[in-house]
Amino acid sequence: MTPVILSEMGKRIALLRKRDFPQDNQATFALRVGVSKTTYVKIEQGNSQVAIGSYFKVAAILNVEDQFSALFTPPKESINLFELSEIDNPRGPKS
Repeated sequence: MTPVILSEMGKRIALLRKRDFPQDNQATFALRVGVSKTTYVKIEQGNSQVAIGSYFKVAAILNVEDQFSALFTPPKESINLFELSEIDNPRGPKS
């Protein structure tokens, strides 16, 4: 079973490939990425068994790596986990 978000990502990858590399079929683009055609087909299907690094290579080639990288960037606001625990327990830590 493929999660919906991965399936949608695969469809977007296919659209970007066709737009940005109209001369490339799946096999040709797979060579560009450095994966087998079978693996690339799985990427376009949004298969969760494909290594995340392969998805990142595709994103880089399609010039969307910044959007991909944003998933792994910490939020701008810093959160002190100790302060959060005080909010959950206003009496302070247990002794």
